[in-house]
Amino acid sequence: MVRRIVERALRLAGLPDEARARQILEENASLIYEKYQLEIAEEQENLYIYALACFTLASALPALHTFYINDAPRLAKQYAETDMVFLSPEEVSEAVKHYRQLGEEAISKLRGGDFNVEAIP
Repeated sequence: MVRRIVERALRLAGLPDEARARQILEENASLIYEKYQLEIAEEQENLYIYALACFTLASALPALHTFYINDAPRLAKQYAETDMVFLSPEEVSEAVKHYRQLGEEAISKLRGGDFNVEAIP
């Protein structure tokens, strides 16, 4: 399940499939999965993975952003055909809020609006 969450998070955020990014996402996805293990119907699995991927991104984004900023010269060469976007601290904070809200909305849909999601540090 963690692998599927990481794959979805990479696609959601449009992140390059780098080993370090994967490691950061896997660590966060494992924690998120442990915290939010829910019994769901089979047809809800995609929405559940989406919710956990959003929470994973909300949790991992500050570390990922720092990693990419520190490694920018190498990544710029490796991904020369890709526009690299580096966010300000305020933009990272807004992105974290955005992904957390998307995750909360998805969990709420899974539980018919009666699920209260705790804030994730």
